[in-house]
Amino acid sequence: MDIIKNSLSDISLSSSSKTISGKAKSTQNMSFTKDRVREIERHNQLLLQRIMTSKPTLKTMPKSNAGPISTPVTNSSRTTSAAVNRKKKQRQIDIANQVLRKKLEKIERSRRIAW
Repeated sequence: MDIIKNSLSDISLSSSSKTISGKAKSTQNMSFTKDRVREIERHNQLLLQRIMTSKPTLKTMPKSNAGPISTPVTNSSRTTSAAVNRKKKQRQIDIANQVLRKKLEKIERSRRIAW
């Protein structure tokens, strides 16, 4: 987070007009129009503010401060009983299909031998 804060201060300094010996320093952008550059800068500022206001995650937290974090179990991660029943029924169907396939293969082999 300190790196982002330092970057924020650097960006805010670079975005404001700096004066060198009393003259305003201006750079021309040959790729974008002035309106497009303003739009990009505004969008970048909004994104930076979002980053700054977001809560730190396990990836952004230092390892020394990262302790075990317990998260509540949400309903979206639990398997519903209907889903369990569908899987169970599908397994039964698969097993029955395998038995039928083996029987048919056995019959087919016996017919080949008889002909």
